[in-house]
Amino acid sequence: MKRKENRFAFVTVALIATAFLLTYPTTASASQANDTLALDLQTVMQTALEKNHQLKALRMNPLTAREQIQLAQSAFDPQVSVTGSTADQESWDEPDDSSTLQVATEASVAKKMETGTSFSATLTAAEMDSETDTLGDVGGSYLRSTAAVSHPLMKNNGRQVNLRSVTLATHQFRKSEFQLKQAVMDTIAQAQNLYWAYYSALESLTVYEKSLELAQRFIREVDEKVKMGSAARLDLLQARSEVASREAEIITGQNRVDNAADTLLNYIYGEARPGVNVSCQTLPAIPEMTNTLSDEKQLIHQALALRTDHQTAGIDIESADVDLLYYENQTKPDLTLDAAVGINDGHPDNDAFVSDDLENYYYGSVGITLKFPWGFRGEKANLATAKLSKRQLMINQDAVRSQIVLDVRTALRDLKAAVKRYETAQTASNYAEESLEAEQIKFRNGLSTSYNVLLYQRDLTDARVREVDALIACQTALIALHQAVGNTLEVNNIELAWLEEPR
Repeated sequence: MKRKENRFAFVTVALIATAFLLTYPTTASASQANDTLALDLQTVMQTALEKNHQLKALRMNPLTAREQIQLAQSAFDPQVSVTGSTADQESWDEPDDSSTLQVATEASVAKKMETGTSFSATLTAAEMDSETDTLGDVGGSYLRSTAAVSHPLMKNNGRQVNLRSVTLATHQFRKSEFQLKQAVMDTIAQAQNLYWAYYSALESLTVYEKSLELAQRFIREVDEKVKMGSAARLDLLQARSEVASREAEIITGQNRVDNAADTLLNYIYGEARPGVNVSCQTLPAIPEMTNTLSDEKQLIHQALALRTDHQTAGIDIESADVDLLYYENQTKPDLTLDAAVGINDGHPDNDAFVSDDLENYYYGSVGITLKFPWGFRGEKANLATAKLSKRQLMINQDAVRSQIVLDVRTALRDLKAAVKRYETAQTASNYAEESLEAEQIKFRNGLSTSYNVLLYQRDLTDARVREVDALIACQTALIALHQAVGNTLEVNNIELAWLEEPR
């Protein structure tokens, strides 16, 4: 009784599905592409590197960071200035009214050295014209040159201290290069994954189409048996129901193919390309577990040398050392040595006119200045903060190392499991095919039912789909392992030299 109820429910579902498909006819060729685009894996990766929008934007970061180095180095550029001035002074004090006109031009150059020493040189040329009631018209000209040097003896002394901004900018540039390298590797990996996702959808659709052909052939076989009276009409309805189910799977599979194609093309070209049928030229292969690919210790050692997050953590510690040295220096008193020397060459028009500016002389001076804040509380706080920051960065580097080891081990296990899973799925698919052939022979000899044959057909379809999924899982697991190791560029023969300038 229970079996009859199940058969009745099965027939009811079959009739509803058949009526639905007859009312809304759909075929596997509903979305036919106008053009065919043949893509291999290397072309997919190269196109993504050239045209992916996100990567284009990220490629500008190292260029911006390089300009910041130039900005930091500009602190040591010479500063040149030229000044022209005119001064007019009149006096009406009795009994000797006077008026003086002075025209002067001054040029100076100053430069700060990387050691902290500052140099400056000034050249002044002036001409004076004075008129008094007593002396009449008098005046003259002079040329004065001055050179000065200032050198810090404690605070702000040394190349490492004064080059702090340049060094930090250089470290930031190196980090931006590693970030770009990581973005390139991520782009390559994502392009590969999207390619294999499309291939998987395409192969699954092929499996569903073959399954439909198998079900359609079985309908003809059942129909002949019904006409001969060796099979009930219920068997024919079950076979037609199975055909309807396979057609529904093809509709879903075709939609998955179209979506996967659009996603792939949009990622590598930066735009969708409707009406394009993508043909996959690179076929999946089972990774060979060679010593290079399966040696866990060697892979971890390689990952510690190549992973950009580990290299970036090392740069952060280098920057922390630079800050630590700088803030230690800032806790010292500001002791500065100053020296200057100058020559004045004067040319008076009248010896009776007395002016210091028109005399001939040279001069020199040496001085020392000591300044320091009481208690150095601000400087000591900055130094303590720098020490804590370095400790945090060292802990972070240890965490990165641990994560790298975990990533490599996990990815390697996943790859080995994926290979074994494919081997098992392939064996299961072969057994499912043999089981279906055996069940069909039994059905032709009257020893089985159409229902059992259809179940074996479903099992074969599911097994083949699982085989496709397992094959693609091997490809994605290999991609993930290369990401974990950080050698994605090396294994795909990609160089970063051409990425220096944005296109």
